[in-house]
Amino acid sequence: MKRPGFLLAALVAALALAGSASAGNPFGIRLVRFAPGTTPAQMRVAVTSAGGVVVTDLSAIHALAAVSRSPGFASRLDADRRVVASFEDSTLGAELGSADTEPVPDPWHELDSFFGVTNPEGILQWDDNRMNVPAAWATTTGDASVRVAVLDTGVEDAHRELKDSVDPSLGGNFIPCDLLVRQYGAQVVSAYGLRDCSSGDKEGHGTWVASRIAGAANGFASNGAAPGVRIGSYKVLAAGFGGLTSWILSGLLDACTAHRVDIVNMSIVGYMDPADPSTAEDYLLFTDAVSYCRSQGVAVFAAAGNEHVRVDRVELSLGGRTLAGVGRVTPGPEGFATASPGSDSLAGYDLRGLLMVPGGVPGVEMVSATANAIGAAPADVPLRWQVHVGARDQLAYYSNYGPRIDLA
Repeated sequence: MKRPGFLLAALVAALALAGSASAGNPFGIRLVRFAPGTTPAQMRVAVTSAGGVVVTDLSAIHALAAVSRSPGFASRLDADRRVVASFEDSTLGAELGSADTEPVPDPWHELDSFFGVTNPEGILQWDDNRMNVPAAWATTTGDASVRVAVLDTGVEDAHRELKDSVDPSLGGNFIPCDLLVRQYGAQVVSAYGLRDCSSGDKEGHGTWVASRIAGAANGFASNGAAPGVRIGSYKVLAAGFGGLTSWILSGLLDACTAHRVDIVNMSIVGYMDPADPSTAEDYLLFTDAVSYCRSQGVAVFAAAGNEHVRVDRVELSLGGRTLAGVGRVTPGPEGFATASPGSDSLAGYDLRGLLMVPGGVPGVEMVSATANAIGAAPADVPLRWQVHVGARDQLAYYSNYGPRIDLA
């Protein structure tokens, strides 16, 4: 059985782009946690005095991400009384790789077939009907004052389905390419696999996520659930590379601090080993960031994952702190993945006892997926699922499940 040190799957609700990675990162970026009361200026002085360069500012949760300029950087940091912990940032591998005047629902919404593919309910976007979206549209298609931050691979704001929904004043690119290039050189950065430094979406996943939220009701293709809301593009994952914990948290904190959005959607799922000191510290940083966002009145949503494992809701002690509402993969047989991230084949990833990030972080609403018709599932899906073809409200064959799920 395979047991990843860290696994990432980017998804909305529970549909994902997925991949795997080690707990390390190719640039040697370290996350540095400081004692409460340390000012941002003091944090920066501590890093530079130790021989480092700050690449990402997480000072809202008493942390910075930095790279070394000289040998002994880590040991000098650890000797600083203001530093609570310093550890290597995690690489998260990713692998795919206002409403218009048209009447709603969208004309395509009610199609009973599409290129010869029929739907058991006679409605192409059956999920909207299951969530009573058309009924909600009788009142509103979403208020333009509501701002949703999409933390992902970026959002293509010129797309015809999103050009009226993406708010250019929200979000940005949180991949510190310029600083990394300055430190290592463009050839080295590219050789390590980081070739996507653009502000656009070079992979398509973030654009798809945003369209499911706020795609226009314009008579073309599918619509979003709330086409009237505003979307902020927070690029935290690079095409063909993935992202680092520090990039994701930087986008999250910006959404909750600088722009004070209403909702954060993180279509990202990771599994962290609480027995690994570095990933345990990563989890605590996620916890601090989510707690900060909640304190600002921001609702945080994340996906449940596509590995078809049971996720329990537990209380545990981590790094000397007691945390409640933690999403932990069950230690029993249901902790082995039966759907393989990043492929259509089944696999045996051993996820038992790992902590889910960010969906399983206290305060995050974790969302799983139900199905309408699963006949299109891969041929090697277990036979027990095939009997549910066409059934309503069954758990999607790939989706995670269990007590930690908040919504399906």
